[in-house]
Amino acid sequence: MRLLVGPGGVGKSRLAVELGVQLGPSWGVIEVRDDAESDALPRWRAAHRRQVLIVVDYAETRTELASLLEEVAADGGRDTRVLLLARSAGEWWQRLGGGSVRVRGMIAEAGQGIELGPDEGIDSPDGEVARAIPHFAKRVGVASPDEVRVEFGGERPRMLDLHAAALVAVLHAAASNGGQVRVQVGDVLEELLGHEQRFWLQSARAWGMLGGGSGLAPVTVERLVAAGTLLGASDEGLATAVVARVPGRPASMDAARVAVWLRELYPPDEGHEWLGRLRPDRLAELHVTRVLNNAPELLDAWLAGVEERQRRQALVTLARAAQDHVAAAGILERLLPMVVGEVGSVPAARETLAALYQALPYPSDMWAEANALLTRRLADSVQPDADPAERAHWLAGLEVHLGELGRHAEALPLAEEAVTIRRELAATYPDRYRPDLATALHNLSVRFVELGRPTDALPRTQEAVTIRRELVATYPDRYRPDLASSLHNLGVLFSHLGRPTDALPPAEEAITIYRELAA
Repeated sequence: MRLLVGPGGVGKSRLAVELGVQLGPSWGVIEVRDDAESDALPRWRAAHRRQVLIVVDYAETRTELASLLEEVAADGGRDTRVLLLARSAGEWWQRLGGGSVRVRGMIAEAGQGIELGPDEGIDSPDGEVARAIPHFAKRVGVASPDEVRVEFGGERPRMLDLHAAALVAVLHAAASNGGQVRVQVGDVLEELLGHEQRFWLQSARAWGMLGGGSGLAPVTVERLVAAGTLLGASDEGLATAVVARVPGRPASMDAARVAVWLRELYPPDEGHEWLGRLRPDRLAELHVTRVLNNAPELLDAWLAGVEERQRRQALVTLARAAQDHVAAAGILERLLPMVVGEVGSVPAARETLAALYQALPYPSDMWAEANALLTRRLADSVQPDADPAERAHWLAGLEVHLGELGRHAEALPLAEEAVTIRRELAATYPDRYRPDLATALHNLSVRFVELGRPTDALPRTQEAVTIRRELVATYPDRYRPDLASSLHNLGVLFSHLGRPTDALPPAEEAITIYRELAA
C-alpha cells in the first residue's frame, strides 16, 4: 500500500491514472467509489484472477476504508496493490492503524505518505502549458494556437491551473481562428465554467427542455447542476427529489426526466452513485459557491430534510470551497446549523476540518462540543515532524473548548503541554513566540483556578504579567489589552488566596489601562 498526499489540483488523481496505464494489460485497476469499499476486492476476485491495483481517491473521507484494508490484508498475499489519494495524512490515517496486525503493517510501511507538492513536476509553468496545448487541441479537434501568452499574476499555479490554462488557450484559438492568444491563470476556472454552462444549455435545448413558456430558464439549468453537484444521489428516486428542490421548473416538466438529463450530462463513475457531478472538484466548488452566493435562499430549500449522506457531501464540498473562496465561507456558516450533529465527526482532510473550525461560531454553547471535537482531531492530525507551534495552537484551542464544557481536569494536561511547547519555542524565537507563551500561561492559570488550585495558578499568572509588561514596553498599542487582562486575573488570584493588600495594586493598574483604552 502507498499513500499519496497533496493539495487539490496538484495532479494526484492524474498520477494514479497514469500508473494504471503504465502497469499494462496484465493488471486490472479498480477505482473504488463511495460506499463500495467493503466489497470492491471480493467482487474483483469473483470475476478475475489477475493482479489488481486498487485506487481510493479522497481516502480521508471514506468511512468504510478500514473494511477494504482488512479485505486486502486477508487476501492471502495475492498480487494486490492499494494506492490511497488524500489531501493530507492526519488523524484519519492514524485511526486506520487500529486494525489487524497485517493492516498495521501495511500502514507502517506506507509511513506518512508520498507528498506531491504544488510545484511537483513543474520545471517551467510556461513550458507545462506549451506541452499540454497540442494534446487539448487534438482532443477538441482544432489547430494549436500560433502564439500563447500566459499571465500568472504572481500566484504559484498548480498543475490543474496550468492544464486549465492550456485548454482555455485552445478554446480561445478555436474562437479567433489562430493568432496570438492571451490567458490569465487566475481567470481560467471562471472561463472553463463559462464553457461548461454553454454545454449545459446546448444539452438542455437538445432534450427540448430549454426556453419558452414550458421550458427551463438558463438560471434554472445552472441551479440544477449545482444542486446535483452539492447533494449527489445514490438512486433515481433521490435524484428526482434533488430536482424537485430546485425552483423554476415548469409544473408540466417531469422531475424524473430532468434527473435522467442530469445523469446524462455528467454520467456517474462505476459505483454506488446514480448521479455524476461536475469535475474537476475545484470547478464544481466554484460553481456551487457562485450559485448559492447569488441566491442564498436556495440553501435552505436544498438541505432541509435530505438524507445524512447528502448533508455530509454538502458540508465537505462547501468546506473545501471555503479554502479558496471567501463567499463559500459565508455559505458554510449558514449551513452549519443544519448539520450541527455531524460537524465533529465528518470524514475529511485536515485542511477541510480547519476550514470548518474557522466557520464555527465562537463562543457558543451550541457549538462548544463540535469545536472541541474538531480541535482534538486537528491536534491529533499534526505529524511528528511538523512545526511544534501548530500542535501547540490546536492543543490550546482544545483546552479552551474543554474548559467551556466544564471538563477542566481533562483540559489541564493539554494546557501544560501547550506551555511546555511554547516555552521551548520562545527560548529559540522570543520575538515570535513570547506572546503565545504568555497566552498559554494565562490559560493554564485559568485551568488551575477552575480546579480549585489557586496556589498553582499564581506563579503562571505572575509570569504572564511579566512577559506582557515587557511586550508592552516595545509594542504598547498591541499588547496593553493583554497586560490589563493578566493584571486583572492576578488581582483576582490574590483575592482568592486571602491577600487583598497584594490584590489591590494590579487591580488598580488594570483599571487604569482599561480606562485609557476605553477613552
